Amino acid sequence: MGWEVARSRKVSRSAPTRPGRPSPRDAARAVAPRAATRQVMTFLVRFALGWICALLLVSFVPGIERWAIRGTLHSLGWLAGLFTPSVEVAEPAFTLGGTRVNIVPDCTPLMPTTALWMAILAFPSSGRWKLVGALAGAAVLWLYNLGRILATVAVLKMRPEWFDFVHVYLWQTLTVVVLFALFVLWMRFEPRRRVAS
Repeated sequence: MGWEVARSRKVSRSAPTRPGRPSPRDAARAVAPRAATRQVMTFLVRFALGWICALLLVSFVPGIERWAIRGTLHSLGWLAGLFTPSVEVAEPAFTLGGTRVNIVPDCTPLMPTTALWMAILAFPSSGRWKLVGALAGAAVLWLYNLGRILATVAVLKMRPEWFDFVHVYLWQTLTVVVLFALFVLWMRFEPRRRVAS
């Protein structure tokens, strides 16, 4: 019987003090989803504003796209030259084994890297970790893009009927997947902040 009395007292402590008003615990639970929604909305707004600014910068400074094309061409020439001498680079064309492709701004990692950078900058994290993510992500996307172009050239040489599907649909989809995976990995491995005691 004493246990029943103690149990009823314990239950009454967690019950609302006034009928119709939530307990402090219930109020905290109600605030948590609103805070999470606010954080997500803040991230999305920051990302959108950063993306718009980046697009305006690329639009008004065409040298950025030219630099990306030139860098992609020279990187392709160097990488392919390690394996075969039949490589020719003459801006904007890249020729490998007699198969030629023109490198345009969409063939560079410029936009995927920009999207990754804007997501990293919009996310609440330390400046050092953002720098690590931006540099590592840019390097991975650059290497991924070189592999993508070389694989597309191979498809054009061996299976030209598959070229449109591979170039337009497959690689664009995979690029989005790689971009998303890099951002998730960057968030996943973020060093935990030390809580001051």
